[in-house]
Amino acid sequence: KVKMIILKTNELSTKHINQIRKLFFDSFGKKLTEKDILSKYLSSYLGFSFHCLFFDKNQNLVGSFVFIPKVFTYLNQEIIGLLLVDTSFPYLGKVNPFSIKQAVFELLEYCNKFFVQDCFLYGFPNQNIEKLWNSLLKWKYVDTIIPVFDICPFLTIIFQEYKFLNEKKLMLKFNLLDHNPRFFSFGKTVFNIESNPLNIWLINKILPVQIIDNLYIFLRPKLFKRENLVKLWRLFIPSILGTNNVRKVKKWQFLFKNKSFPMYILDKNNIFEFETSILNPSFIWNDVP
Repeated sequence: KVKMIILKTNELSTKHINQIRKLFFDSFGKKLTEKDILSKYLSSYLGFSFHCLFFDKNQNLVGSFVFIPKVFTYLNQEIIGLLLVDTSFPYLGKVNPFSIKQAVFELLEYCNKFFVQDCFLYGFPNQNIEKLWNSLLKWKYVDTIIPVFDICPFLTIIFQEYKFLNEKKLMLKFNLLDHNPRFFSFGKTVFNIESNPLNIWLINKILPVQIIDNLYIFLRPKLFKRENLVKLWRLFIPSILGTNNVRKVKKWQFLFKNKSFPMYILDKNNIFEFETSILNPSFIWNDVP
């Protein structure tokens, strides 16, 4: 029989972390260090995340998922969004899907009590689990972030259409990019354009790749302010930007169709009116670009 426990990141033992490392490798084929694990999950605004761990009768870790808490604003109020990440169930038949569903709702209820308010859940499931999560949780599809290779980001930012801020817009309050090392990243930069930051960072793999989060800008950015001029040159470097199902691809952009990030929301307690709300997911809503 599988046993489920809930722990905060700062409550994980060294044994737990090593078990998570193994489970992550068996799920995604990536080897993470203990520092990688802690850096990722301790980087939330609380300083920890919430872990749901499944153990078999021999105390082997056979499954897990994580909620990373983030603060959003809606109707001039702060609400808590929980990013569901790193769903790891690599061993076929070890954990019943309905046990996973029950655990998701148990952890959600745990967080509701922890924050003394109802929270909503959101995530970017990959192709392997998208159909499963959709059938189990019945959450609502929002949009898909589609990465594009952009020859000249400056042109994209200049010609991008912007909408006025609206109180029904679900907005991420804290930009934690400077505090989240994000696997393989360095050289993070933020254009502080009033309440509309243009986030730029590098992914350090074989060759550094510059990522620009252009989807989270609502007003036309004041790129030519004095403090931004020394950084402006980076917008002329070919980079990866985001688009979605609504935006038209520019002539100087090329789609990465096989690398899309579909976003779903589970607002079990009707915290916001889904049909009338304005939701613009972007790279910084996710845990990695």
